Amino acid sequence: MRKQVITFLAVTMFGLACASGSHESAAPSTPQTPAVTAAAAVRESPVKAGDAAPDFTLQDQNGSKVTLSAARGQTPVVLVFYRGYW
Repeated sequence: MRKQVITFLAVTMFGLACASGSHESAAPSTPQTPAVTAAAAVRESPVKAGDAAPDFTLQDQNGSKVTLSAARGQTPVVLVFYRGYW
């Protein structure tokens, strides 16, 4: 009987310890991605293998704007669309 009570108390304390975590949401450390504006043209046909990628501008981790056409002339550019399966 004593073994059952100790096991019950241990399981209960473990459950309470897991449930007592902070429920506050952390502020995002990176700025939100801006919505696509109407100025962004929608391609009628998809890009085929071997075609040049259309030019676009994005913000890097420091907030600076980076354009594909500016990077294309300096170094080789590889676009990777990683689908994380974990």
